[in-house]
Amino acid sequence: MKIWNRQLGDRVSNIIYQHLPAFRWRNFRLFFGGQLLSMSGTFMTQQLTIPWLVYELTQSAWLLGIAGFVQFLPTLLVIPFSGVLSDRWSRRDLLMLVQILGISVSLTLTILTFTNWITFPILLVLSVLNGFLKGLDMPVRHTIVTETVDDRADWSNA
Repeated sequence: MKIWNRQLGDRVSNIIYQHLPAFRWRNFRLFFGGQLLSMSGTFMTQQLTIPWLVYELTQSAWLLGIAGFVQFLPTLLVIPFSGVLSDRWSRRDLLMLVQILGISVSLTLTILTFTNWITFPILLVLSVLNGFLKGLDMPVRHTIVTETVDDRADWSNA
């Protein structure tokens, strides 16, 4: 039994590559898929879980705002230096290190929440760590795209 019609698959691929030419490059497709998963997890941790827990623990909108500020301050401070790091070190290694550390922060948050050891100060520390990692991640993630797409004409699409 034939599951996939080869001609249909080729037509779909051609349509995708016509509108999104960066997807012609295998490395970009792998990077895009990995980043799709990674950024989904990061979004859940930084934008949903931590603010929700802060509000559940404190019932204070003011402390929720403080937690948001504490999370994004390290990002602003680290971004200029992480651009230099991404130029001097292997972008792939930096990205893998940041992803592993991000998973560690999320795992720590999960364990502390399920064991009921989570407190507001711990959430602030995890927020600072997330902000630091986000500040390292953004420039590296944006510059690594040029390494995954070989044709300079496709960079604007990537």
